[in-house]
Amino acid sequence: DGPYRSLRLKEIYSDKKDGSAKLRVVARGDLMKEGIDYGRTFSPTVKHTTVRFACAIAAPRDMDISGGDVSQAYVHAGWPGGDPIYSSFFPDGYESRGPDGEDLGLQIGNLYGRPDSGRNWYITFSDVLQNDEFKFTRSEYDHSLFYRWEGNKLMMVVIYVDDALFFVDKGTDMRERFAERFGAYFPDRKSTR
Repeated sequence: DGPYRSLRLKEIYSDKKDGSAKLRVVARGDLMKEGIDYGRTFSPTVKHTTVRFACAIAAPRDMDISGGDVSQAYVHAGWPGGDPIYSSFFPDGYESRGPDGEDLGLQIGNLYGRPDSGRNWYITFSDVLQNDEFKFTRSEYDHSLFYRWEGNKLMMVVIYVDDALFFVDKGTDMRERFAERFGAYFPDRKSTR
């Protein structure tokens, strides 16, 4: 039903330390054209001074500090504009032609390799942290720092691409409640406590 963009993809195989193999399908970002295949690419990256600031706040408050990673973060990201993106790439064993011989397209979302994937992930993550459920406030000075007060208890989240640092006052279950609700938005997350 209209002019849809088709992305070129490639498979990247890598061996893991445990002897297993990993396959990742990524977009061919090197073949994409700005203004046609993607728009804005800027995504904030945490400043070193922000991490030092969060540690300076955490130390006298004796806050718990933990880190986490969102597995397959870019795949969870929203798609600005909402236009469907297709690829003619089909993994081995899948047919690329329909029963009547027509070319099929595989509808895809965000992928690693797209120049704007980092930005799309940041927007999605930021929107979730600031929604009515989580109610974090984004810092005006560094958009990678989010904080939330519950009475006199503080929780800070510092994000760096798909990784995060969590600073939480002791004597509260804010981190546990956050992790439980966060998993509903981004399943299959990995985190360290």
